Amino acid sequence: MNKKVVIGVVAILAIVVIATLYFGQSITGQFALSSSNKDEYVIGVTLPLTGELANYGTDSRQSIELAVTEINSNGGINGSKIKLVFEDDQCDKTSAVTNVEKLSNDGIKLVLGPFCSGASLAVAPLSEKKDLFFISGSPTNPAISDYNMFFRTIPSDTYQGKFAAEYAYGVMGKKTVAISSVQTDYAYGVKEAFKKRFVELGGKVLVELTHPEKETDLRNEIAKIKDSSPEFVYLAPYIIDGGSFLKQAKESGISVPILSPESVEDPKLIEIAQGSAEGLLFTKPKNNQSKEFSLAYKKAYGVEPGAYGAFYFDATNVLANAMKTCSSNTKCIAKALVDAPVYSGVSGSIDFDEHGDVIGAEYVMKTVKDGNFAEYK
Repeated sequence: MNKKVVIGVVAILAIVVIATLYFGQSITGQFALSSSNKDEYVIGVTLPLTGELANYGTDSRQSIELAVTEINSNGGINGSKIKLVFEDDQCDKTSAVTNVEKLSNDGIKLVLGPFCSGASLAVAPLSEKKDLFFISGSPTNPAISDYNMFFRTIPSDTYQGKFAAEYAYGVMGKKTVAISSVQTDYAYGVKEAFKKRFVELGGKVLVELTHPEKETDLRNEIAKIKDSSPEFVYLAPYIIDGGSFLKQAKESGISVPILSPESVEDPKLIEIAQGSAEGLLFTKPKNNQSKEFSLAYKKAYGVEPGAYGAFYFDATNVLANAMKTCSSNTKCIAKALVDAPVYSGVSGSIDFDEHGDVIGAEYVMKTVKDGNFAEYK
């Protein structure tokens, strides 16, 4: 072989190697790994690991880790293990965007989370700009459906608000309501869905008030609600403002039923309310949580899984299933999840529509009884 031929062959091989490194693909083109380690698939995770909603974030993180441990012990993704990279966003929009941009810059295309609707809506546009795929187990704002590369294993609040309105009007027989909500995208979405359906049924909204997140002095708001004499209150809060509202509402003499979405299901809210949460009613996506998942979670972490754990466990598994065919190809993953047969998960049956929303949402009514959360009968 002459010198010119040798140089040509070396040049061609160099181009192939450079292209392979640049595009993150194996020379055979069979799969791409978002990692410097060719034996790993890296999935990014952004959750509220500190701050007001850290309990939810920790539960979600542990559920994801439990799923990945199981997946890796069973051979991973076509023989390659999953590695998780966690980022803390505290449910803050700016932090969530910063986290996702960091993950993207590190070559990570698949993201579990964010947890909160506001953070999710903030990062969702990055799915198109940076070729990312998101899947989460908790954000419920209906506007998330506008982003076809953002999937969720929990139903949209389009259904939850409708369910709450129909329950209040049809089952409880209430025709007038006062609405109080925290100023977040989550609360806005569920409150608007509730209000729309309640009015359609013939109900009347007497007063509608909002307050900042973490607000603890709600006496002026409660006074306006009391003056309107509603048959019940629809309260869409987070934990600190929710517990404070319940305590101060009881102190002010409000005795009508209070109905909320599932954001109230945190022991800290009961603690803040100091006994005033007793009898609170709230709607929650039906979670047919399997006993096997509950036992495995408790064995791993010493406590029962929280309200969103099963949804995140399922989100991790359906993503991993799609990756077996699609690797880290985001558009392939989205199509695979839409086309896939109904997945029997630990939270129930999961069937995605073309917007990444689960089909056939079901809800249950729960309450606070003897200082604990329980099904309402």
